[in-house]
Amino acid sequence: MQVKSQEIGKIGKIIIPEKIEKYIDYLHKSIGATEWSGILFYKLISGNINKLKDLQFNVEFIYPMNIGSSAYTEFDYSSEVMNIYDLNEDLIEASCGLIHTHHNMSTFFSGTDTDELLDNCKNFNYYISLIVNFD
Repeated sequence: MQVKSQEIGKIGKIIIPEKIEKYIDYLHKSIGATEWSGILFYKLISGNINKLKDLQFNVEFIYPMNIGSSAYTEFDYSSEVMNIYDLNEDLIEASCGLIHTHHNMSTFFSGTDTDELLDNCKNFNYYISLIVNFD
């Protein structure tokens, strides 16, 4: 099944709680100008599929999986992921997406990022790929 990319404007809102923002800042400070990636756990807190612009999601947890290079990061899901649910059982109800950094670059979807979205979005009702940077 081929998925086509289509620009559909502003879709919803993602809320990043202060404790998650501080954790992202910690990862940036610890890792530096190297791309890292991991699993983004989030929950739909309001809205529905019929009004995409009204969707609101809350980031619940970030689980770093890879420290890459200055220009690339990737990871494979493994049995290690099951450890997350031991840390926080509430995450069983959360959706999984991707978080990765562009460190000192702007936050944009590169060709690789867009391909990743297209590969994964067909497997989920909602799929979020969050790109963060030092700013």
